[in-house]
Amino acid sequence: MVNEQEAMFQRESYLDKFHLEGKVALVTGGSRGIGKAIALCLAEAGADIILASRKLPDLEAATQEITQMGRRALGIPANLRHLTEIDDLIKKSLEEFGHLP
Repeated sequence: MVNEQEAMFQRESYLDKFHLEGKVALVTGGSRGIGKAIALCLAEAGADIILASRKLPDLEAATQEITQMGRRALGIPANLRHLTEIDDLIKKSLEEFGHLP
């Protein structure tokens, strides 16, 4: 059984190998649950994050949490079932970051 200190050491050594400085990640469903956890891990590794979600209050909270980590974050309300909202997601992402992930 791995104790807490060993687990922390393993986590740090994994993050040492996983650098995303200068990268941008797009996470759909990133305002809560697994999507939010993925977005936070990517931000911890150094990536700037674009979050897409249908739930605006959760999206705003997740975006703020990432910016408090010192990363750039853009939260875009979007239902990916609607092509116009996908177009808006792409447009806003390009305006903010200059490229897509």
